[in-house]
Amino acid sequence: MNLEDKKGSHVSMVLSFIIFVVAIIFIYLIVSVSIPKSEPIKNALDNLEGNVLKSLNSEIWVLRYHEDPSSATCFNFTKPESITGGQTVAINDTSSVASSTSGNDILVENTNSTTKIYYSPFLENPNVYSGSSCTTAILDSARKENIISESQILEMMLNFSNNYASLKTKLEVPASMDFDLTFDYLNGTTLGSSESYPSTEIYSRELNLFFLSKNARNEEGKLRIRIW
Repeated sequence: MNLEDKKGSHVSMVLSFIIFVVAIIFIYLIVSVSIPKSEPIKNALDNLEGNVLKSLNSEIWVLRYHEDPSSATCFNFTKPESITGGQTVAINDTSSVASSTSGNDILVENTNSTTKIYYSPFLENPNVYSGSSCTTAILDSARKENIISESQILEMMLNFSNNYASLKTKLEVPASMDFDLTFDYLNGTTLGSSESYPSTEIYSRELNLFFLSKNARNEEGKLRIRIW
């Protein structure tokens, strides 16, 4: 190999090394710029999800009593707690059971079947009992259960539409960021759908929610949260 070939080979090696170093620096700059930008948004999304679920969760009274062959037309049970605006929804294995509240009592029609009674301000009673002179009875059990209610979902979506700033503060969304909520029922009905989104990077998450409907039926839907 002559001297000229050696010089050419040396120059090629130097150029290759320079290109390699430049490529490494370029990749580093891209990564170092994107990480600080994306991490706060990802953390904010995690925080938003947690605060949304916390806001939707609540306790509801669930009362149970077993089948009673009594000839009484209805039973009355003492309320486990006095709740402002509290309503009852009673169901047995097959259908809705008429029920209502009266003073400190809960009145339930006797259907000679094991019955579950929900008691909460998040309910709307579709089958109100209008009778009286019920027979006093004792519940098999009365306890509070943690649930997500349809009423709370609807309230959050209403606040998103009408009180965005207040909801943003409640959910602890950073002042420099914005967020969006949409909720889909299984029947295709969508609440809070946004018409457009900004031309920026948006982080989103889909949550499958199992919730108690206003008439105390177990239902499912999808809540989509977005932040940018």
